[in-house]
Parts: sequence; C-alpha cells; structure tokens
Amino acid sequence: MRGVRVEPAEVESALSEHPGLRQSVVTVGEDDSGQQRLVAHVVPVGGQGDLSGDELRRFVAGRLPEALVPSVFVVLERLPVTVGGRVDRASLPEPAFDDGSYRAPRNRNERVLAEAFADVLEVDRVGIDDDFFDAGGNSLRAIRLVGLIRAELNQEVSIRTLFAARTIAGLSDMWENLSRSSRPALRKRTKNGEVL
Repeated sequence: MRGVRVEPAEVESALSEHPGLRQSVVTVGEDDSGQQRLVAHVVPVGGQGDLSGDELRRFVAGRLPEALVPSVFVVLERLPVTVGGRVDRASLPEPAFDDGSYRAPRNRNERVLAEAFADVLEVDRVGIDDDFFDAGGNSLRAIRLVGLIRAELNQEVSIRTLFAARTIAGLSDMWENLSRSSRPALRKRTKNGEVL
C-alpha cells in the first residue's frame, strides 16, 4: 500500500497486546476514492464496549510505523467464522470510511493547526477530525508540520506525538501535556539574508 509492504498479521499481533481486545483481524479495503486502506475488525473483551477507534489507533501508532496503522476500526461482538472455525473474511462487514463531514476548528489553536495542516498537505482546508496521514501526510511532511507548529504556536510536538494524535482534535486533546518550545522561531529570509 502506497509503496510500503504491509503484513496484516503484524498489525494483528500489535492489536493483540491491547488488554481490552479479545480478537482482531486486519484486511485491506478501498475507500470511495479507490485508495487502499487498512481496516481492523476488532472484538473487545466484554463484547461491544467503550473502545474507540482513536484509542486503538493511538495504541497501534505507538508500536508500528505509520503505514501499518489502520485507517478504520470496526468494533464487533464477534468475528464471523466458517464451518471449519476460521475467520470468514468475506463475511466481515464493510467499513464506513470517512463520510466527508467537515468539522471546523473550535478555537484559535485549532485554527492555526488547521492552517498548518492544510499548508503542509497542500489542500484548501482540513477539518479537526481529518487524519493527517490518510490525507496524504508522510514522514517528511510531518517534520515540516512539527516545524510550523513550533514557529506559529511556540509548542513542541514530537513526531511520535503527531503519529499518535493524527488529527487536529487529537493534538488539541494533548495540548495541556505539550511543552513550550525553547527554540527560536524560524523566519523566512530573502537570498540576501533579509528577514521577510
């Protein structure tokens, strides 16, 4: 997927370490635009509980590279099985990919983050629930985004934090735990060295 070799069993192994999950199966699905996405069908320990896709996404992001983090988590009471007792992948429910709903920034920090996300991703606008990596972000763009956040908001956001949060809303939820930047802000200069 996107030029990266993906082993669903590796993702399933990482998910199996989550104490709230009993079973998981990872497949590749296509969203409405035809782009391939990783989909995790999961069964919580007590049936359909309070496990959220964001929590599972953060859990997996802390253990695997960005390309192996599923885009969608489908929570089920149980996985469908064949007569032989194996997981019936053909009977897994279709995932609901992003429906295109846009949620606007709720405060100044989120507005600045939305502008930085849009600038780095080279798009017109980014909602607070739009996943940075699903929208075309990669490691190089993440580095640029971290630099913009440092320059615009004077906050230190590590690449690891960005991989875990993935959205503006996710970063906003972690904002209290981030440290102020002690680095001087970068400024654009002309070829002659004059500050713009």
